[in-house]
Amino acid sequence: MVEFNCVFGETILQDQQKVLMVSRDIQLYTAGLNPDIEKLYPQVQFPVPKSTPMISPLMKWDHSESWCVAKWDKNTNRSQMITEVNVGSDESPDKYILGHRIDGRCLYPATGYLVLVWKALAEIKGKDVMSLPVTFEEVKIHRAAVLYKEASTKFLVDISNAGEFEISEGGMTVCTGRIYSQEESMKTDASELLKSNDLKFLPLNQNDIYKEFKLRGYDYGSTFQGLAGADIEGNKGILKWTGEWVVFLNTMFQVSILGSPERALRLPTQIQNIKIDPILHKTVMNSALKEYNGLPVFHDKNTKRIISGGVEFKHLKTSIAPRNQGKQTPLLEEYRFIPYNETKILPKSDEETLGRYINVCSSLGKMILELFGKNKDQIYNVMKGFKEAHELIASYLKSNTDNHVLLKSLSGIINTATSKDWARHVKNYVKIYLSERNNDILSETMLQEVPLRTVMDVVLENTASRRLKILEIADTSVPLSTKISEFFRTLCVLNVNYLIAHSKPDLLEKSNLPSGNFELSSWDPKSNFTFKDIDLCVMKFLNHSIKEQRQILENVLATLKDNGFVLLLQRTCLVPAEIILSDVGETVLPIHTESDLEQTFKDLKLQVICKKSDSLASIMYLLRKSPDIPYEDIVIPVIEDKYEEWVDELSEQITIASMSSDQKRIWLVSEASNNSGIIGLANCLRQEPGGSSIR
Repeated sequence: MVEFNCVFGETILQDQQKVLMVSRDIQLYTAGLNPDIEKLYPQVQFPVPKSTPMISPLMKWDHSESWCVAKWDKNTNRSQMITEVNVGSDESPDKYILGHRIDGRCLYPATGYLVLVWKALAEIKGKDVMSLPVTFEEVKIHRAAVLYKEASTKFLVDISNAGEFEISEGGMTVCTGRIYSQEESMKTDASELLKSNDLKFLPLNQNDIYKEFKLRGYDYGSTFQGLAGADIEGNKGILKWTGEWVVFLNTMFQVSILGSPERALRLPTQIQNIKIDPILHKTVMNSALKEYNGLPVFHDKNTKRIISGGVEFKHLKTSIAPRNQGKQTPLLEEYRFIPYNETKILPKSDEETLGRYINVCSSLGKMILELFGKNKDQIYNVMKGFKEAHELIASYLKSNTDNHVLLKSLSGIINTATSKDWARHVKNYVKIYLSERNNDILSETMLQEVPLRTVMDVVLENTASRRLKILEIADTSVPLSTKISEFFRTLCVLNVNYLIAHSKPDLLEKSNLPSGNFELSSWDPKSNFTFKDIDLCVMKFLNHSIKEQRQILENVLATLKDNGFVLLLQRTCLVPAEIILSDVGETVLPIHTESDLEQTFKDLKLQVICKKSDSLASIMYLLRKSPDIPYEDIVIPVIEDKYEEWVDELSEQITIASMSSDQKRIWLVSEASNNSGIIGLANCLRQEPGGSSIR
């Protein structure tokens, strides 16, 4: 028993020691220390055996009890929303805002602020915008926000519990006001006003309206041209519906601006009350689109209300904005008598510049012939009539001008003369020049304003329609479309539909394409065109044989209207440097003589209207498709101050021409008067029924 008691007492002592030690460790932790107690345990050997069970399957959630907790709506306390507007990306849904240009700048529309607040309120209330009627009160536009393609613009929308809202951009307030949701649908809409207003006759069409806006400084693009028709006073009209609320509301603003008697640039600054009911709007829209192909809009100047569909504006205030007078380049024009056929169209300074360039290229070409081992007689036969300009070579090579394509090709051949594979390099440089020679200064002589503007004026003066359909057939990286479109844009009177048929569309860059209405399609020189009713076909330096050129012209004739035009630019001879390139590169550079071209025109019954030549390398023809139809010619003398002698006869002959199936030509002749105004008279009469017979 004694021995047992002794052993038992020892065991108790050991357990007490362990408990005591652990309690002391706990006191160390509570005192802020971090003892390394892992040393008290046996060392674990890693990795553990494969048969070691995982701990995670043994741990499970206990769902035996359920507790009630509060569920919070994520938008309940939300009062701010950030919206980013990006107009520079093609994929951006905001790209349409680029059409809202005011005085040359892209401004964020004032109606865009209303839609931002409307969407923010709908998100706070957890509703769809199209099911949330709203009312705005005391809306103030503090400043305009300018949008740029290079960077996006962020708007912060802040709405208080009382409905007061503020929109800021870049830390500055742009719009403030009050918004609340409507409990009941709007009781008044445009249907009440339809009973007392006739919308069948609206004197102003879309072109008239936006021409007037442009004069006032509103450069609206196609996306913001929503007024399909209106009266002169701006009291009523028809609006298009594109599905964009920003555009629709902005178009309602335009009605009030159109009714302003002063031609000033005015921007909205304050709106007392706005009601938007999308539910009513949808109902009105469904019936109005069927009857009017748009939504009627009414502007009551007495009560200062604008109503359309489910939208009503009250007391819209605008202020005059200062015009930006410095950015528009003035267009200076002059009237001159210019012959249809011209040689040496270049000014003397341009002719001297081009002559120096040809001489420099000829000097480099002579070096290449010497490197190829040509004798003096062979070199003389090529260089005959052209001077060398060795003193200018260094300065021309340093200039590195983009339109010195021939010079760069010659220089590249000389620089690779020591290469073992020189023949291959020569052929590559000749191939590069052949593909890019239309960009060389030698090919730009006919693209200057005077020759190109002259023939374009002839086309316009002899085209009755104000809608011009142009087809350009091209096989180079720089078509003529940009220059021609820019010319028509300065006139601001034509709706141009530009079609580009290109043999290799992948060569074209966006910067070399027109910015307006154009279509790009692939073209096979051996196949026929699918286009119809073309007013003008443009062909610039096509690299084809005379036989292929003839086939292309035959296909073009099938697409032209009667009395349609063809503008043809062609190289007719090679300068010495080009002859050298053709010789050493064993490549044929296609050119056509004037006699070959004019024989082709004669065979195809194309009438040569204009012929312009630089007497160096290029020529321009304006051709016309003349139908083989007999005309009855009627000559009417236009005598100033004796209108009774010719006005009635002219009116009668135009009426007969418009009703008769026989082709007539009415010639207006004015003699013994320097300022009879006969050209303006003819241009006006050509817009009338039967006016196509006026000459």
